[in-house]
Amino acid sequence: MSKYLSGVILLRFVLTSLVLFAYVTILGSPRAEASVFNKCIALFRQPTPERFAAGELQKLFNPEFDDSTESLKFIGEVPFKHGGFLRLIEDSSQKWGSRYKSNKADLIGSPLQFPIIVGPEVAAAFGFLKVTERTMYAPNATALMAVMAKLNVELKKMNTPFAIKFYETDLHSSVAPHQFLQKFVDGGYLPLERRNALGLHDISYHIANMLMPADTVSRMQASAKWSLAFAAYLRAQNNSQAHLVADAVIAHATQRIDYFGNLSLFLSKAAHHTKSIDLYASFTLLVKKSGLYLSPYDFIQQNTDHVFGSPLFLEEFAKSQPGQEIFNSGMTTPVDLLDVKLLSEVEKNIENLKKAVALVRLN
Repeated sequence: MSKYLSGVILLRFVLTSLVLFAYVTILGSPRAEASVFNKCIALFRQPTPERFAAGELQKLFNPEFDDSTESLKFIGEVPFKHGGFLRLIEDSSQKWGSRYKSNKADLIGSPLQFPIIVGPEVAAAFGFLKVTERTMYAPNATALMAVMAKLNVELKKMNTPFAIKFYETDLHSSVAPHQFLQKFVDGGYLPLERRNALGLHDISYHIANMLMPADTVSRMQASAKWSLAFAAYLRAQNNSQAHLVADAVIAHATQRIDYFGNLSLFLSKAAHHTKSIDLYASFTLLVKKSGLYLSPYDFIQQNTDHVFGSPLFLEEFAKSQPGQEIFNSGMTTPVDLLDVKLLSEVEKNIENLKKAVALVRLN
């Protein structure tokens, strides 16, 4: 009888383990083409994750990565102790960076870019952990938000709370541009894709958006808000041309926010002390192309200057707006001073984030 009970217990343990592995890997599986069995084995074989060692990131991360193949892939995910999931990333080339693009613009980049910016201790608090020389963990949007909520308690005391939040999507294309802008205006929310090359791109380039200063985010939200209002005004017109301009306004406003979201490309190179490019010049270009230094009027005008008839629509719209002087006024801060101010604020946010991690002790 005891042998029978032992056998039953062993069988239940094996079945429970298999179900658990299947649940962990199937739920939101980032690689549908991989079998559940292979994913279970891949996760089972991984050693205990650990924090990247001091100086290790500098050796692993090459900011000038030139690998154009899809060498980085998701191979599974596990629950994170603070909530959400950690995504297991495998690097088949051991270059930890790829210029492979799943579309025209969004190259994969390197999942080491955020850790190199904030350092291994802060990165580990968010779930960026080394597993082997070829695998590492990175957090999904839910895991990020769980840690950010804990750290925000201390960051609020330092007057540098997070101004950016994240939400998870299956495909960015499933988030309509209007919805993307509205969520950003309402709460500073930005999407993080959970699948394939685009998901890796978001981990590489957009997680560092949490470092954006509050006044920078407010400036971007103001322009996005005016863009939404202008588009609504255009769609209310009984004019097919106006409707085309409305689509252009929303599309370009979305692209500008997404473009500025590549802040981590600049910051990771700066943290790595790259000498091969003029970092300040590249950052100035980033600020200019994002439209951050523009008034809402100029921002919208640049968004639609290629669309016939848009200036006339914009002038009529501006006249109808309360606070027209704010809408029309140019920014008084010269763009070069804005760059310097923004950089110093980002530096301060990074230092305060390190202090908050030390105080909260998440690891």
